[in-house]
This record gives sequence, structure tokens and C-alpha cells, in this order.
Amino acid sequence: MPLWLPKDLVGPAPGIQAPAGPELTYRGGPLIAAAQVFTAFWGQAWNGTDQQNVITTLNEFFRFIVASPYMDQLGEYDAPPYKIGRGSWVGTATVTAPEAEPSVTDTTIREMLQQQLSGKTTFPAVGPNTVYFVFLRPACRSSRAATAPARRSAVTTTTSTRKSSTPWSPTRTAPAASAASGRWTR
Repeated sequence: MPLWLPKDLVGPAPGIQAPAGPELTYRGGPLIAAAQVFTAFWGQAWNGTDQQNVITTLNEFFRFIVASPYMDQLGEYDAPPYKIGRGSWVGTATVTAPEAEPSVTDTTIREMLQQQLSGKTTFPAVGPNTVYFVFLRPACRSSRAATAPARRSAVTTTTSTRKSSTPWSPTRTAPAASAASGRWTR
């Protein structure tokens, strides 16, 4: 919860100039101006009742965050011709074929994504603002997240595939969520 303080307590002292903000420079790389988030839950285990609750909770989070004032704050990183702002959650899918192995690599995840994008699936086409969040089934490990601290359960990294410019983000074993409390547990 934000702390509210009167402006005279948090502003610069009289006679002292506030420091200048950072001067960011755009170096020409791609920017996601209005994220179009799609969630993919990989594995048969996601069809269980408890995991369906996790899927619902995660999708509600993405639906909220990409359309929230938080995204407005990212506008400080605007760079012509990009205006960074609010996006949207565009959908979800549970991928059951092929089934994820107990341990997957970035290459395995990339191949699954490419297979889903090339077939008749609910995955949206790749676009300049499309981001795919891939959640692995419980007990499945990603080599990218294998060295992570045991309690980490959120997105580990966002990257682009090397064979295409499809932004995606693998996650380590998803936590169980308590719908009543909204708290994550392991």
C-alpha cells in the first residue's frame, strides 16, 4: 500500500534543486508498445481442478496488469515511433500434445511454440506486440530456471527465440494458488 505524505515533506528542500531525471536513449531495438499477452499452460496436469484454479488466477492477473495504470508508467520509455502504453490479455490455451518432458530446454519450449503457431490452434499469430507466457506443468523443470532459488515461482526471464522474433517467457513449476486468499503457496 502506498504511503501518503504531504508534499512539503517529500519535495526538495527550499533552495535546493531536484536532480535531473535520467536521459534514456533509444538504440533502435524492438519495443513492445502495447503488450498482447497470451498464456500457454503446457502439460496434461493443467487439466486438474486445482490447476484450473491456478490458470484462472494467473489469467486474471495478466488481464488486470496489462490494462492497468502500471503500464501507463512505462510510457517514460517511449521512443519514436513507439508509444508504450496499455495492452490486453488476448487468450489462453492448455497444450497437451506434445506432452512436456520432466525437464525441458529453451529449444524444446521454442519448438512447442513454433508447432502451436504453425498449426490450427487458438494461439494468436505472432505480431509486434504479442508475448507468449509459457507455464510448465508442476514438477517440470526448465533448464533456464533449473539453477533458480527453490522458492521462485514467477516469470524467470523474457527473451526472444533465436529463429524468430517471438517473445516468450518460460516459468518454473507453477505454484498452487489459494483462490480464497489470493496467496501463492509451494
